[in-house]
Amino acid sequence: MALASSSRLLHRFSSSSLPRPCRRRVPRPRGHSRFAVRWEHRAAAVVVLLPRALLGGGFQDADAAESDEEEEEDAHGVLRPLDADDVNLDLHAPPSGPERWDVLGLGQAMVDFSGMVDDEFLHRLGIQKGTRKVVNHEERGRVLRAMDGCSYKAAAGGSLSNSLVALSRLGSSRSTNYPELRIAMAGSVGSDPLGSFYRAKLRRANLHFLSKPVKDGTTGTVIVLTTPDAQRTMLAYQGTSSTLSYDSDLVSLVSKSNVVIVEGYLFELPHTIEAIKQACEDAHKNGSLIAVTASDVSCIKRCYNDFWDIVTNYADILFANANEARAFCELSSTDSPMSAARYLSHSVPLVSVTDGVHGSYIGVKGEAIYIPPPPCVPIDTCGAGDAYASGILYGILRGSSDLKSIGLLASRVAAIVVAQQDSGGCLAFSDELHRRVAAPCQDRMVVATEEMAVYCFDALVSHYSGDQPPPPAFEEGIHPLFVTWKKATNGSEPRLRGCIGTLEARQIVTGFKEYALTSALRDRRFPPIQSKELPYLECTVSILTKYETALNHLDWEVGKHGLIIEFTDPDYNMRRSATYLPEVAAHEGWTHLETIDSLMRKAGYNGTITDSLRKKLRVTRYQSTLYTMHYGEYAAYVKKNRGAAPEINGAPIINGFKPGH
Repeated sequence: MALASSSRLLHRFSSSSLPRPCRRRVPRPRGHSRFAVRWEHRAAAVVVLLPRALLGGGFQDADAAESDEEEEEDAHGVLRPLDADDVNLDLHAPPSGPERWDVLGLGQAMVDFSGMVDDEFLHRLGIQKGTRKVVNHEERGRVLRAMDGCSYKAAAGGSLSNSLVALSRLGSSRSTNYPELRIAMAGSVGSDPLGSFYRAKLRRANLHFLSKPVKDGTTGTVIVLTTPDAQRTMLAYQGTSSTLSYDSDLVSLVSKSNVVIVEGYLFELPHTIEAIKQACEDAHKNGSLIAVTASDVSCIKRCYNDFWDIVTNYADILFANANEARAFCELSSTDSPMSAARYLSHSVPLVSVTDGVHGSYIGVKGEAIYIPPPPCVPIDTCGAGDAYASGILYGILRGSSDLKSIGLLASRVAAIVVAQQDSGGCLAFSDELHRRVAAPCQDRMVVATEEMAVYCFDALVSHYSGDQPPPPAFEEGIHPLFVTWKKATNGSEPRLRGCIGTLEARQIVTGFKEYALTSALRDRRFPPIQSKELPYLECTVSILTKYETALNHLDWEVGKHGLIIEFTDPDYNMRRSATYLPEVAAHEGWTHLETIDSLMRKAGYNGTITDSLRKKLRVTRYQSTLYTMHYGEYAAYVKKNRGAAPEINGAPIINGFKPGH
């Protein structure tokens, strides 16, 4: 379950069909990127592997993976192959230890004044429609006075806080079987009433704003003017407190964060670029993912070299809209956002480019996946791109298995925002968000049953027959799951023939069908199970539940808990991780320490295991429910409930059965 080696982390194309901007290129530090990108020529797909800092299971070292196929996890945390026709991200929910943050955002803390105006209002004030402009105190006062009598509202805003609030809504304990996501933000607010208003609003949204107010400072504001055609015009006043100091408190926060997001608007603040570099460098050293938001075209143009310095050397994820992406690439307005997404993905492992009502694109390794927009009548586009970014992050953190699904989820989140008038951005769509996005991603708790084992046998028998399995006799649910095949002959103890599953939550009907075949036919440790072996097989289905953060490496029970460990290899400064299912330690007769040490070896750590290193482990424990069925029990079930014994192409399956496979 080791993190992919640095030599395989990011393979860049040596050429591009697009002209490259003239800029200084600083190569990424060796081993920096946490994405491993590999082409699947056979399936015309890309596999993107991430470290187990965002994990539910683990990776074999990428240099040891010999097959150009998507990989899934077996019970011992080793990657196994799975055929794929789509672009996939193998990501899982991160374990957040005490005082550790899943996501830390570094950005501008701004209060939004949002109102609906007509084109004449903008013309009268000499404001160019659809733009963003930085204004001084006097200009802000002039616009607010002109809005006197208009309907507008104040909200805790700013691009980054919008995304973090939406992510917090999505990741709340009400909407997931995973632990609640811990989301924090650091920025700068004044000690004025607007600063108090901002902090209170974020606190109510379960977003932890961790920076202390600047004494006698004034909080920044953004006036957001939306016209009837849903276009927004923004006037930003940065305030006297708008700066970012990389002090000891922020250093500590970065060191405890799995994902660090840098808001692009920070680049235009005085003296912040060095703080941004230091934060990114420390985040890199700690194995965190680094995301950067483009924020605005004018901001990119003013800070072009600084943007490219950070993006090229540190960013794992880049969020931009179509115009911002084109500005990064120095493309004209007639160039397609897909071209920009493809181009940027040569420098950044994952690129998200939104294009309003036309949809969006996710760029990986020089290619782009188109995400169609959901049906929606836009009323107020304020916060749409911010909400989209939250959906991308939520999909990654919660273990969505493919980029297309992540993009579709993100587009649904954005659609909720743009369909609401005077919504206050992402702060005011909690109930709607749970109903339409988070709730469908989860289901009630389920346990392993006889019918699930029957369905796995059905899937394997149908595979040999060339048919589809009968419909399952159990209800749908969403859980992590494993399928284990064992074989017993002549009364001997059953021996393992395959065991593969996933530590991410997924629909169990398709999951059991998929992993029944994957574990039987594609577990690299064993030859594929042949049809003649069916009478000697037993199948165990496992449903994983109750993910919890352990207090330390000994805070779990043998035979009750499965384990996911994560740690930094002190010899190579890289993140490593591994998992064992609950029954492994008991079956092997291991003690707590023997299990932990074995997990560390499984993760690829070959150095000296000390008690000090064990105490630095982040441990997630989980439980499972099991159901085991022998083929004879399966045959009896089928005969009783379907009137005939199982068969392949008309031939009954009995001991000595040889169907010609």
